[in-house]
Amino acid sequence: MSNGQTPTTAEVRKKAFDIIQQLNSKLCVDFRIRDTSAELYGKNIEIASGYDHPKTASDNPIITIIASEHQSLDDAEKSLKHEVYGRYALNTHSPRDKGELLKKIIASKNEPSLKETWTFIETWHPNATPERQAEEVFATIAESHDPAKNKSLRQSRSLAQSSRKTLTAEDLNNEINCLAEGIASGIRTLKTTANEQAETQQDTTKTFIDNLSSWRQKNASRAEEVETSSVDFSPS
Repeated sequence: MSNGQTPTTAEVRKKAFDIIQQLNSKLCVDFRIRDTSAELYGKNIEIASGYDHPKTASDNPIITIIASEHQSLDDAEKSLKHEVYGRYALNTHSPRDKGELLKKIIASKNEPSLKETWTFIETWHPNATPERQAEEVFATIAESHDPAKNKSLRQSRSLAQSSRKTLTAEDLNNEINCLAEGIASGIRTLKTTANEQAETQQDTTKTFIDNLSSWRQKNASRAEEVETSSVDFSPS
């Protein structure tokens, strides 16, 4: 399929499967991938794409994508990376370490390599807490994660535990690679759930919309639940 053409659900599922393979099938996530929001909710509604926190430590988070909300397959792949290498990876930190990392990202608002991303996030999510905005900054950087290119990057320890006060985009790319390698090796697993997220960040935003595809074109979405850590290739 060429760029600029709305992807099919099968193509998006294949991209999700590729990411699972890149992480050595150690990704504990349930994917829901559909063509339209009506397939999930009975009518077409503009809805956030995203990452739904598990309620308890024994549950998996749900990553949802609606294929038709994307302008191209590349766009949908960015959505998947946003949720997997960004939101999920960030939550392999303990609530405390996640909070420390988000503080450093907040302190880096005026860092030249992050300023444009911060401006975008603050424009689209003006009512979100600074911590929630910082999480979106991190996830937006993760959209460009390339496992093949980043294999040469070596960072044995998370920046959450470093004495650094501010960070650059390169630092965050290194952090994302560090987290991805930890997930692939089985060392890193989910540590922050919905309740811990609320307690740690005190995020009182009730209807925060993760309009991640707006960074690229329009918006992104919800979709079909499939077997844990796998992708269902059956017809929608």
